[in-house]
Amino acid sequence: VGLSFAFLFISDVRTEPPAATGGRVPPAAVRYTLRFVGLVGWLWIVVQGIAGGSGTGDVATLFLWVYGWVGLAMLSAFVGPVWHWLDPFATLHDIAAAVLRRLGVAGWPLAELPPSLQRWPAVVGLCFFVWLELVGNALGTRALFVSLLGYTAFTLAMMAQFGRDEWRRDGETFGVWFGLLGRLAPFALVGDPHEGRVARRGFATGLLLPGWRVVDVVLVGIGTASILFDGISQTRPWADLLGIADVAGRTAQLFVFMGLLVLAALAV
Repeated sequence: VGLSFAFLFISDVRTEPPAATGGRVPPAAVRYTLRFVGLVGWLWIVVQGIAGGSGTGDVATLFLWVYGWVGLAMLSAFVGPVWHWLDPFATLHDIAAAVLRRLGVAGWPLAELPPSLQRWPAVVGLCFFVWLELVGNALGTRALFVSLLGYTAFTLAMMAQFGRDEWRRDGETFGVWFGLLGRLAPFALVGDPHEGRVARRGFATGLLLPGWRVVDVVLVGIGTASILFDGISQTRPWADLLGIADVAGRTAQLFVFMGLLVLAALAV
């Protein structure tokens, strides 16, 4: 957060928005390696969740909160749209669609996500995952495994209803969140997302692209609030003021804190 402010102060971002044309598709070896890694990571979490076990070998916590929530966020902001190919939900959707085609099952007309709802499902999902990391971790790793299975089923259902790329762009939490962070990145998707073309641009010039909406500010506010709450809520002054809360109390603290920060962001 501090570095983002420093960048805005020392850099001249008064440039023209980057062109949304051109670009090239990354090599097949890169694309399929990322898809394989994403799918293996998802399968690893599922297999361990079914088999049981916890402790230092818990891959759900490692993959989701360390590699995913932190590592992928940094790659999305400082490199490019890695999640576009790493996304295991999209890979699972493509595998299921290929199997259904092989079985001769006909597709169905896709519905259109109402403009008034676009990206708001991602807001709900982001709030849930922030809660799961900062509060729900007290429930144990089993809750994380069950949440992943439930989210996978929900995401695949929504992709089948509204279209894979459409739901990734406007509904799926990680796709929307990493895409928002990707406005900073020096590499970005251009044109039809199904083609997967990537073009180079100036760092953070993606912030100048049109299309910013209130929901995007809400997402940024939630993400910033989660980082601040994670640090502040573990300090001695916070504990002295509010005491050591249980799951219900900490949930209330988290959502009040996020709500106030989101309102402040919208006011600005």
